[in-house]
Amino acid sequence: QTNTSAAVMTDSAMTMVPVQKSRPRLAAKRLSGNAEDMDKWPLSDWTSVGAPLMETVKVEKDYGGADDLSGRVRALWDDANLYIVAEVKDDIFHLPPKTPEVWTGDCVQLAFRNNGMNKNSNYDGRETEFALADGADGPFVFKWEALGVGDVMKSAKISVKHDGNLTTYRAVIPWKEFGIQKPARGLRIPFSFTLMDNDGKGFHGYCEWTP
Repeated sequence: QTNTSAAVMTDSAMTMVPVQKSRPRLAAKRLSGNAEDMDKWPLSDWTSVGAPLMETVKVEKDYGGADDLSGRVRALWDDANLYIVAEVKDDIFHLPPKTPEVWTGDCVQLAFRNNGMNKNSNYDGRETEFALADGADGPFVFKWEALGVGDVMKSAKISVKHDGNLTTYRAVIPWKEFGIQKPARGLRIPFSFTLMDNDGKGFHGYCEWTP
């Protein structure tokens, strides 16, 4: 996707105006099988961040490419839950804290807004944010209730597998956590995700899907 221009006809002349590139979209498939068998989920296409998509990279310095930090996410849904799978490449995995500062360690941060697009660039308090993480005592899903306030979500399920520099997160998040009672085909929810990076010397930066 690239920036382009559009012609606007007026009474006196033709004017060229810039058109912003469209926002990316993740389409989730409906789950029809057994939700408990995470390895057989019929998932949507991957949505990626990190090199070579350099506009998504916000690592402070010395970014080493896709093997340093990159990843992809896909999803599916049923009447009860949203199912998320994230694959993250990271050269050094650093355990995050099980606190509202979970973002300072390696994790996947997800943000949803179940009431239309926010026309401003900042949060307005109507977003729902989660983190998929693997802590010192096992994997967990963290939910922020407000800035600097939150806790581990007991209603969610998560598994995390490490294979070399590849970490795979699989999470089940009930729709009620978004304030949605029952989803329907065609439901659109503004959404983004961020891969946080800490190589053991403090927060190092991130890759963001919608920069």
